[in-house]
Amino acid sequence: LSSTNATGCVVERDTLTVVITPAPQVNAGPDQSVCANNDSITLSGVISGATATGVWTTSGPGFFLPNDSDLNAIYVPGYPDTVLSFDTIILTSTNNGYCSALSDTLYLTRTPAPGVNAGSDLIVCSGDDVPLTGTVTGGASTGKWTTTGSGIFSPDDSSLAATYTPSGADIASGSIEIILESTNNGGCVAVYDTMGVSFTPKPVVLAGNDTAVCANNDTVFLFGSVSGSSTTGQWSSDGTGAFVPNDSDLSATYIPSGADTATGLVRIILTATNSCPFTDTLFVTITPAPQVSAGNDTIICFGDTMFALVGNVSGGSSSGIWTTGGTGTFSPNDSDLNAFYILGSGDTLSNITIYLTSTNIGNCLTVSDSMVVTRSTIAIINAGNNFTFCSNNADIP
Repeated sequence: LSSTNATGCVVERDTLTVVITPAPQVNAGPDQSVCANNDSITLSGVISGATATGVWTTSGPGFFLPNDSDLNAIYVPGYPDTVLSFDTIILTSTNNGYCSALSDTLYLTRTPAPGVNAGSDLIVCSGDDVPLTGTVTGGASTGKWTTTGSGIFSPDDSSLAATYTPSGADIASGSIEIILESTNNGGCVAVYDTMGVSFTPKPVVLAGNDTAVCANNDTVFLFGSVSGSSTTGQWSSDGTGAFVPNDSDLSATYIPSGADTATGLVRIILTATNSCPFTDTLFVTITPAPQVSAGNDTIICFGDTMFALVGNVSGGSSSGIWTTGGTGTFSPNDSDLNAFYILGSGDTLSNITIYLTSTNIGNCLTVSDSMVVTRSTIAIINAGNNFTFCSNNADIP
């Protein structure tokens, strides 16, 4: 810079030197994806130019090890394994001198961890195979079975629905464990789950003999027994009825539902408990109840000595017997549904009640119906005296 208009003076000059330093260059590293059960990442930040230092920050609840100023720190997200997240990790330059701080962002995505379920613990009858129903979800879909025993998996140990055949040593030991571990985990840590298998001798289970009940007398009396490796059991059915007092009483009763009666057949199963689930089954047939009709109420004249009956019995029976509240008799007999009722000397009342009751009902309850016969006075009819009249004078007085 030089002075001007300095009359008679020496021109003065001064110099300013401007130094332009490089701006900071910040690189937080590439975006990353991690598994929820293996989510710590090693950062590799780079800062150059005006400075070589920086500080890490995050949008999530994670933290940096050993500290947030180490460009190669380890970031621990801080979420539970079951929570998925999308974190932003920011590297910002520090000690920038005359420069403005610059930042770069790394995006971190957490993917699901494998979820493994080997199934519930089982009690298996000695000599029976063990059915397996494992599941692997989330960050993997495949798994492998192993065991603390010495049996074999069929068709192989990679089938989630495999069958395990115990060895003699397994059965002799009384119990083993079967483990399912996730495979093809990608960036996830393998996850495993264990089911316990206990072996017991087969109990003796007797549900009772098959039986039949009638729709109007349908209570099923159960007499189950469980012996051997267990003395307890539980009733179940393929119907919708109820066990009274409960399904664990071996001498319970089963009350069929309306749907059971309509179906006409119920399967009742007794399963041993507190041992391997050995079962026995009885079948209950529900027959129709009798349907009885004595016929419609009718009216007869006082002079009539008999009248015809039209009875009908169907459903759980096809036969019946007539009875009366009077003193008459039935012809040819009281079992003929189309018999005649012959009035007796004591049938002097105006109303006589006739009953029809089902017979040969098997295990059904009897069903009855009645009709009422009303005796009416004979009408006396008088049309008047006879008379003669002329064809040209035919008015009738």
